[in-house]
Amino acid sequence: MKYLISTLWMILLLASTVWAASEVSDSLSVLEAGVKAAPKDGDAWVRLGNAYLDAEEIQKADKAFRKGIRYAKSAEAYVGLGRVYMAMGPTRARNGLKYFRMARAKDRKSIEAELYLARAKVMLRDLDAEDAFRRVIEMAPDYAPVYLELAQWYTNHNLEMYYDEIQPLYKKYLSLRPNDVDALYGLALSYTEQQDYRPVVNIAETALEKHPQEARLVALVAQGHAALGDPDLALKFFQQYLQLIPSEERALYEDLRLVARPEEL
Repeated sequence: MKYLISTLWMILLLASTVWAASEVSDSLSVLEAGVKAAPKDGDAWVRLGNAYLDAEEIQKADKAFRKGIRYAKSAEAYVGLGRVYMAMGPTRARNGLKYFRMARAKDRKSIEAELYLARAKVMLRDLDAEDAFRRVIEMAPDYAPVYLELAQWYTNHNLEMYYDEIQPLYKKYLSLRPNDVDALYGLALSYTEQQDYRPVVNIAETALEKHPQEARLVALVAQGHAALGDPDLALKFFQQYLQLIPSEERALYEDLRLVARPEEL
């Protein structure tokens, strides 16, 4: 009976994968038929370009967005072509900047143009990314992702002068999306940088109530209790952490030969 149930689940899983691929193919077919019927409809070309990007058909997306620019000259078309260059990787992302700026010139209220301009600058490790993210916040203060992206940008650049900026960004994001585990982890981690471990424990333990299998949260709680002078509680959480991580990773912690001298072994 167990084997039968397992087999049925495998069949359903495979079927769902096929159906998902089929849906993408069907939607592309519909959009391709649409531009054939109306080859000068720029908005239709933009929709097709976005679908090609989702399907990771970069060259086809490039052609579709260029058609969109030719016939619609819309901000969305320029944003799409900029995204094509981003999809080609960091070495080509710089070519996309001018298209995001052209999109912004077409529509000063385009959040997409400003957001992708910021994201392209992140790829390019350009410090001006901060200003672009801030413009998105001014334009759309309730657009949650920008707060998380800017907080992560500060964190990745290890800009100590901006530590006071990071926590308010995470908190604002969490006020809009309170159960996001990435933001909860990021906020707790930001306090470890300041060696302020009580908030680390409070945030991570609260998050674990809803995300009990998040090993990274367990590790933060363990680290926090160790820093606060409770080694027994820290050990309990470190042991829980080891049970949650993959066995090959666990071996790195359990095999003392990797770090100990012969006399210590």
